[in-house]
Amino acid sequence: MAIYVLLAAAFMAILNETVMSVAIPVVKADLGISAATAGWLTTSFLLTMAVIIPTTGYLVGAFRLRTLFAVCQGLFVVGTAIGIFATNFPVVIAARIVQASGTAVLLPLLMTTVLNLVPENERGRMMGRLTVVIAVAPAIGPTISGLILELSNRDWHALFETMLPLGLAVLIGGMFLLPRSGEKSHKHVDILSVLLSAGSFGPLVYALSRIGANFGAMAATMAVVGTVLLVWFTLRQVELAKTDRALLDLRTFKTPSFRVSSIILSVSFMMMFGVIIILPLYLSLRGVEIKTIGLMLMPGPLIMGLMGPAVGRLFDKYGARPLAVPGAIALTLGVFGLGFITMSTPLWWIVACHIVFEIGLGFLFTPLFTFGLGDLPRNLYPDGSAITNTLQQVFGAVGTALFVALSSVATAIMAPSGAETAAAPEVVRGYSAAMFVAAAIGLGVVALTFRIKRSREKVQLR
Repeated sequence: MAIYVLLAAAFMAILNETVMSVAIPVVKADLGISAATAGWLTTSFLLTMAVIIPTTGYLVGAFRLRTLFAVCQGLFVVGTAIGIFATNFPVVIAARIVQASGTAVLLPLLMTTVLNLVPENERGRMMGRLTVVIAVAPAIGPTISGLILELSNRDWHALFETMLPLGLAVLIGGMFLLPRSGEKSHKHVDILSVLLSAGSFGPLVYALSRIGANFGAMAATMAVVGTVLLVWFTLRQVELAKTDRALLDLRTFKTPSFRVSSIILSVSFMMMFGVIIILPLYLSLRGVEIKTIGLMLMPGPLIMGLMGPAVGRLFDKYGARPLAVPGAIALTLGVFGLGFITMSTPLWWIVACHIVFEIGLGFLFTPLFTFGLGDLPRNLYPDGSAITNTLQQVFGAVGTALFVALSSVATAIMAPSGAETAAAPEVVRGYSAAMFVAAAIGLGVVALTFRIKRSREKVQLR
């Protein structure tokens, strides 16, 4: 019951991440702000997540399950209540930041709880249910948001009003159903590490999110500062790990299965976010309506999420490698097919390739989450979950920035010399080139899956 309560909380948290994306034009028109300012509805949420997630390894170990859940879900509820009564943009941003402060901890908390409570021979099945949360919630978020906005006559407050009773129900249920007991670590928080984490991951995610949009002097400065502080943060964690005082224990990478799984998952997240940003841009350029774009991009993630429990059962029976290899191949074939897009490509081809791509992700996510995290020493479960979620945020931003930059460069190369703006066919060829690059990256993922060992010996840390 503890895990199902956390699944419900994580589902709502991730759903909330995407519902506001559709409402950005509505908020912009209602509050009379610019498009760039309205974009901070999403940016502020992602930045808060990027700052807090690296600290979740410490938080999950330092507090008991029910206490940490109550604080995190309580923050989500408070942020949602603030959003209901918001009458100006700064208050809306404050609501999103408070929401994100609770959301950031819920998914690592769920992963760690699964690893601690579920027997090893049944973890794949439970991680498969977790995949449903990760995949289905973002997929249906924009559709649910559009439906709520339509029923409420484009009142964006209704999005917060819908979330509040659901959030309260999960909070109350958790207080009754989650156990009081739980293991606590005696790790002391290193304040400098917290500051370095916030000062590195936050600016880096911001800078990456600006590539292809308004990447000016501010974003460039953020990129440099974030990189320097990230190096300092990493060196400090390596030093502190020698005395078990690291905020984020990087000794997790000494476990081969976690190391290989993290690389594959990071690249997969990068490709997933790249496809997520390119396909709507391409379909919008072709004049496809927003509702139609949402419906076209929904089947793939839904199928990927719903296949999670079945893939989990297969993992429990056969292990990670027999699933990861065909998953990487499907991933690569999906983006390779998207590389052939033109201004006249049939829409069914886009949907079919996207479904193949998402099925590939489905065969990678559940086995590799379970395989990589499950092989860690028990005391490093919270750190492994925090690292996995941090990589998801960072490489999601990398994927968005990389694919936009690749398509822009390719478009500039193929556009006629002297033209101020590229014509639609040249822009589409730029998107096509980005997909072919993704397919080449996918071949690297296929090669990496063959490095997944059949044996699963845990590493003793020294």
